[in-house]
Amino acid sequence: MKKLLSLVILIFFVTHTHGQTNQDLQDQIMKPIHDLFAGMMKGDSALVHTAFTEDATMVSVGKDRNGNFAVRRQSIEPFLKAIGTPHDEAWQEPIWDVKIESDNVLAQVWVKYAFYIGKNLATVAWMRFNWQILQTVGKYFIWPIPVNARIVISRKR
Repeated sequence: MKKLLSLVILIFFVTHTHGQTNQDLQDQIMKPIHDLFAGMMKGDSALVHTAFTEDATMVSVGKDRNGNFAVRRQSIEPFLKAIGTPHDEAWQEPIWDVKIESDNVLAQVWVKYAFYIGKNLATVAWMRFNWQILQTVGKYFIWPIPVNARIVISRKR
């Protein structure tokens, strides 16, 4: 039974990815990231929301105010509300030095990014995104977001 299941899974992946180039796969993986940042720049929370699975959460790992290790988990709703709330200056996050690891179903993406509020640099950091492909729609979505950022520069306004 295990061999049969393994064979079925192997056939599915071979036929599902047949004819797909590495660049096509990378473009599909990066689409929700680009939609996320485009939506942030436009203040379009609906566009940002399309990049996420319905059950996405934000998880941040770091230190709390007392310097103790802390893991915080929350809904993406406050994030979406902040994006959709009118603000005077655009939020921009250019990314570079993209590194993608994928097995055609799950992918991890590491990027360097800067966060600008208007023309003012607020943060430069490394960020890791975890992705899961939803086979039913054949499209990548952001699914729980473990925000694992190493801040290089942070400027408070």
